[in-house]
Amino acid sequence: MPGITRASLLYSLAEWGKYVDKFKRLAPDRQAGFLHEQGFAALQDLLGHVTGWWEEGQLVVKAVQADPAFIYIEPDTDAFNAELVAKFHAMTEAGALAHFEITRMAMAGLVQELPAETLEHPLVKDWLFADVIEHFEEQQLPA
Repeated sequence: MPGITRASLLYSLAEWGKYVDKFKRLAPDRQAGFLHEQGFAALQDLLGHVTGWWEEGQLVVKAVQADPAFIYIEPDTDAFNAELVAKFHAMTEAGALAHFEITRMAMAGLVQELPAETLEHPLVKDWLFADVIEHFEEQQLPA
């Protein structure tokens, strides 16, 4: 895993904040093609996937803060992803976008306020890297 810093996490979360607008500037056929490549039927499904993992990551970070020996038991990834997509697919687009933004801001606040020793905890570093940076790279919009 490349170096992960508070600044790199906050930068990535700021870029996530531009994601919806950038997506909406794509031509409709490019939007549809991108979503198909990513395996989602709608933007809110993709955002639900990301948001749900951010929420899970926040729980993990808080659990580590409460007990540095915390061991995470990962759910069945496919089933978890399916639940996230179904939850967001049932929302209105406006509701899904609002939930995404509220969760993004909560994640940024958490990252900003994390004590350095928590940020350096291996489980926290792995989670934040995967949740924030890797997810952004995996769901990178076409230029």
